Amino acid sequence: MTTLRRLGLHVGRRGAFLILFGAVYALIGYSYLTLSPVSEAAVRRSLHLALNVAPLPAWGWAWLAAGAVAVACGAFCPGRKAGGFATAVVLPALWAVVNLAAWVAGDIPRGWVSAAIYAALAAAVAVIAGMPEPRDLIGGRR
Repeated sequence: MTTLRRLGLHVGRRGAFLILFGAVYALIGYSYLTLSPVSEAAVRRSLHLALNVAPLPAWGWAWLAAGAVAVACGAFCPGRKAGGFATAVVLPALWAVVNLAAWVAGDIPRGWVSAAIYAALAAAVAVIAGMPEPRDLIGGRR
């Protein structure tokens, strides 16, 4: 059996999902930490509600931390991924609300698009979190 196959059996599909989304969340966090001045102005306008709670670099680190937790739970916690899924739902759900509120307030004309994308990310995580691993169904465990 190849190393990649053994790794796939270890993490499972739900673990692979957490690793993938965790990597994306880490990239989102990195993007907030490395914004150009022009981009930062646009981001600050769209995220002003979140920036009332914490500065932009803190949100960048929060996304990075959420990504790290999701990757770690996906890779190293077979059968115990609830923490990774819970972490992976919170920030995109919050970002959906923040972008929707910015759109309603007239701060970003197409904020509803970002809100829909972040809501879809959170919903995808919630759906996958509720699914059993296929190997659990085959083995009779649920």
